[in-house]
Amino acid sequence: MIVRPGAYVLSIATLTLIYAIVALGYNLVLTVAGLFHFGFAAHFAIGGYAAAILMVRLGWQFLPALAAVIVISGILTALMAFPTLRFRGDYLAMVTLAFAEIVRRVIVNWKSLTNGPLGISGIPLPNFFSLTSISPEFLFGVVAALAALSFFAYQNLVSSRFGLAWEAIRLNEEAAAAAGLHTWRYKLGALIVGSLFAGIAGMAYGHYASITDPSMSNVDTTILFLAVVILSGGTWLGILLASLVLTALPQVFLGLDLYRQLALGLVLIVVMNLRPQGFSLLRKRGYASTDSKPDVSMKQARRRASHPRVELIRSTVAPIEGVKTRASEVHAVNATELAVDAIRVMKRFGGLVAVDGLVLQVPMSAIFGIIGPNGAGKTTVFNLLTGSIPADAGEIRILGQDVKGWPSWKIARLGVGRTFQNVKLFSTLSALDNVLVTAAQQAYGKPFRQGLWREAVAKAKEAIAFTGLGGREGAVASSLPYADQRRLELARALASDPRLILLDEPSAGMNPRELRELRTLVEEIRVRGITVICIEHNMGFILPIADEILVMAEGKRLTIGSPDAITKDPKVIEAYLGRRAARAAS
Repeated sequence: MIVRPGAYVLSIATLTLIYAIVALGYNLVLTVAGLFHFGFAAHFAIGGYAAAILMVRLGWQFLPALAAVIVISGILTALMAFPTLRFRGDYLAMVTLAFAEIVRRVIVNWKSLTNGPLGISGIPLPNFFSLTSISPEFLFGVVAALAALSFFAYQNLVSSRFGLAWEAIRLNEEAAAAAGLHTWRYKLGALIVGSLFAGIAGMAYGHYASITDPSMSNVDTTILFLAVVILSGGTWLGILLASLVLTALPQVFLGLDLYRQLALGLVLIVVMNLRPQGFSLLRKRGYASTDSKPDVSMKQARRRASHPRVELIRSTVAPIEGVKTRASEVHAVNATELAVDAIRVMKRFGGLVAVDGLVLQVPMSAIFGIIGPNGAGKTTVFNLLTGSIPADAGEIRILGQDVKGWPSWKIARLGVGRTFQNVKLFSTLSALDNVLVTAAQQAYGKPFRQGLWREAVAKAKEAIAFTGLGGREGAVASSLPYADQRRLELARALASDPRLILLDEPSAGMNPRELRELRTLVEEIRVRGITVICIEHNMGFILPIADEILVMAEGKRLTIGSPDAITKDPKVIEAYLGRRAARAAS
């Protein structure tokens, strides 16, 4: 004997699935991409009203109306996103909240289209040509099919290369841009994809309730969806369970009248205190498999990636005061080509002149040092070269291209990698996924080329092995020792096959053994044909390996020359130790 669930149970189950669909989109926007969208119910209302107008007013069938809802939701979200994504954080939350209110006001006041406060009633049940039914089972089956497709699409999206890009942007947008990600486009993509889930759910809700009304875009509706996302713990199974709880629980407290919302709030407070991770029951998997060993050992990776003369260099670099291999000794280098050509570059922050008329020319395949006291403007120079901040005046050419005004992601794709003064990793991602963000540049634009993705994973593993982190691919980035986090940041920069790499105090926090290993590694990077510009305070690290050193003070170029000349220059001694020490040295 088959027991059929009653209409009431099917009604709760149907509403649960509708909430789950919209929560999938909200979770993608809020939790995966990190966009504080506090007007998400507007997308729910747009989908509901678009379907209602098409099916009630124009007599469309279900499937054409569904396709139209997807198109309309995407277009209206894109139009909303162009001005909205100029903002971040709290400002983004306020702007999106205003967007939801605008949608509600349009619904209320455009009576000829939306029937104003009364809404659009008489929405028919889904129909497929001549196939339809008024039974609760039929509606539940349609919504369940939409939910299954939504869960399938969501899971494949967030576990793909796009999910990796969205999560990287959420964790550290500056580092993601430096890795070559066009952050604005990815945020736009997250908003559009999230709105599609909400639009489909809004259409399903219209069939469920037989009416759409302005309350679909209320703040209360957004708060309901937000509660589902928070309780879910960010997983698809958690979303399904949280949707069930927040659909069924209010029914339990129906008899409490005025105290119903209070009782519901108390239950949620208890749940979140007892289980802060919500209903998350699944472990998050990495974006690349870390079960297998790296494709190559660290030694093999270095030999494969480096110039054939690397062993000669390794044998001639002494532990502390090693013999340097100059740029001219790497026979493949064109000595006349400049990696960086900056002329009279200026940058002000209010009344502070951070960089004042800097002239900087760095030849290809050189190791070029930048030193100077704290506040000299060294990191600002890096930010100008990589497009993190725009120059106020001057010319900047990198690898033969005029890059003034370019965004950082575009300069990164030119072949420029960088590390940061304060380590900027994607803290909750594995070491392999951190490097994969950069290694997968070619794979992002061609999502159906799985061979490119496998190549990216292999390249990421090789970069990790090359920097001495072989065997740590699966470690969470934030759990690594500080020196290993520095190495991981370097591996991420190298995974893009750069021609120029900027290292901002790479030796900070390292012990003498780690310094020797890093010095050898930098030499091997240069032998690959990669130009290295290094900001350093540790003279024992930079002097033995640099071809030329720029000394900065108060935003200006104090002097430039060979390491030997720099250490004997009275102006440099004065900048570091004062005039008395400079007079004594001379």
